[in-house]
Amino acid sequence: ASETHCFDVLKARNEDPEVPSCTFVEVPPFAAGDAAEAVDAWLRRDARRLGDEQRDTLLTAIAGCPLPLFASIAYEESRRWRSFDAPAACVLALDVRSLIDVLLARVCRTHGEELISVGLGLLTAAVDGLSSSEAVDCLSLDD
Repeated sequence: ASETHCFDVLKARNEDPEVPSCTFVEVPPFAAGDAAEAVDAWLRRDARRLGDEQRDTLLTAIAGCPLPLFASIAYEESRRWRSFDAPAACVLALDVRSLIDVLLARVCRTHGEELISVGLGLLTAAVDGLSSSEAVDCLSLDD
């Protein structure tokens, strides 16, 4: 699968013999039933509820793409649903890439495409990441 290929490519990029192999941890897809347990735990943690149809929509999407990353992002997207939303308004993308595209499009509409583009560019360029204050400094210098 492409997920395994990506993991292998990431491991191969690490040519530093000083970095232990345990730096990379493969997270397997959810087994049947585990996604529902995770969703229920997240709902309890956040003191939230989903309507039956909304919960079914979320769990069906996760069953179609049982990767924990997908489940986590899909759950966060479902938190935007309101109890009175029509089922047609409670939809999720079917794979990680599409789900992230939807998320980024929403964030760009909210905060502006230029800010998001520059911010993501800074994160990409920063070898060791950026602290919040470093990100603010860099963004404030961009005219």
